[in-house]
Amino acid sequence: MRTTTLALLLLLVALCRGAGAWCLQPDDTPPACTDQSENREFTSEDEYNACRAEVERYVKRMQDWASCVRDESLTRSNEVIEKFNCKVRGEFCP
Repeated sequence: MRTTTLALLLLLVALCRGAGAWCLQPDDTPPACTDQSENREFTSEDEYNACRAEVERYVKRMQDWASCVRDESLTRSNEVIEKFNCKVRGEFCP
C-alpha cells in the first residue's frame, strides 16, 4: 500500500513539475559513456555500439519530450486565442 501511494505521489509531482501537465520530462542525465573526463577512445566495437545505442535512446527521449511540450504549448496558445476572439465577438466561449 505504501509503495503504491509513494509511486502515485511521485507521479503526481512529476506531472506538476514537468513542462506541462501531460509532458513528462525524461531524465536529462547524458549517458555515462559520453563522459569526457576519461579522455580515451572506445576499446572495442561492442563498447562503441553500446554507447551509440544509449545515445540514440537519450536523444529519442529528449526529442519526444520536446515535441510534446511544443504540441502542448500550441494547444494552450490556440485555446487562449479562441477565448480572446470570442470576447472580441461578444460571445461566451467555455
